[in-house]
Amino acid sequence: MRLVLFVLILAGCAGPIPKPEAKPKTPIADDLRGHEAELKACFERAHDPNLEGRLVLQWDIGAKGRVSQVRVVQPLHPEIDDCVAGALENWTFRVEPGEDKVRRVLYPFTFSTRDE
Repeated sequence: MRLVLFVLILAGCAGPIPKPEAKPKTPIADDLRGHEAELKACFERAHDPNLEGRLVLQWDIGAKGRVSQVRVVQPLHPEIDDCVAGALENWTFRVEPGEDKVRRVLYPFTFSTRDE
């Protein structure tokens, strides 16, 4: 199973979600890579070897890196959607020292069974 991670931080952005040229190296993407085993376990809950696609979630990261306001923007499969959203609520992200703003994140998780 291959899991592709990339991130788009919202700043009053509207429109379609862009496809990245390559995997970006951002602190959020790095933090998410630490949870690949959990994401894989969520994907495997669907019990569908042919399932592929994109789950897009939106969430806020507070001043202490805690996640809140998780919302499914583009669903993939009900079991996967619920599992990833539920896991995300328990994760903590790195924040820059002195950063006190809430950051809203829009993140597409691409799930595939192909080894590319």
